[in-house]
Amino acid sequence: MEKLIIIMLLIVLGACNTKYHYVDTGISNGIHDCSMLEYLRGDSYNWDTIVRVIERADLSLLFDKDDVDNQITFLGPTNHSIRYWMQDSGYRSVNEIPKEMCEKMVLRHIIKGRYMMEDIPQGSIGTSASSEKAGGVELTTLGGGVLWFYTVASSAYGVEDAGPLTLNCLSLDFLKRVPLACPDIQTNTGIVISLDYNFYCGNL
Repeated sequence: MEKLIIIMLLIVLGACNTKYHYVDTGISNGIHDCSMLEYLRGDSYNWDTIVRVIERADLSLLFDKDDVDNQITFLGPTNHSIRYWMQDSGYRSVNEIPKEMCEKMVLRHIIKGRYMMEDIPQGSIGTSASSEKAGGVELTTLGGGVLWFYTVASSAYGVEDAGPLTLNCLSLDFLKRVPLACPDIQTNTGIVISLDYNFYCGNL
């Protein structure tokens, strides 16, 4: 009987050690005690192409200034997004992209200031990108692109707008929804909003 109890205990303890086998891309980790450029360099799977674009554009200092007045919010295109664009554009390496084009690409993804999801007002829009907008906030990138951000709160326990927020973005220049993957990635020099893998460079 005693042996049976021990065997049962081992089975229960073993069942508690379940592995869920998820893929940790590193994007969802929220707080990084480093500059934004150091954060991007630390995740080569997602960011090494945009790091090379930033360096080719001579804009590294924008991502490294550690003071309140120079904080930025960066809508980061991942390797997948940039490589699809490069393939369609006929570029085999970042060094083949003209420096002026690299600069334009980077600046169109940077907003001056530090914007967390909680800083964005709630809003709404119809079923198409050209529908009438309500709420939210318009922000202009350093490259001149105009973006409209808004948050939407889900319902919780039957109470409307009591659930967690989701962040949404619309390019007013292209009248396209900008697919976001993960907001609120915090670094010492600003906030990274990771764009979805399906985002296509040039639509911002």
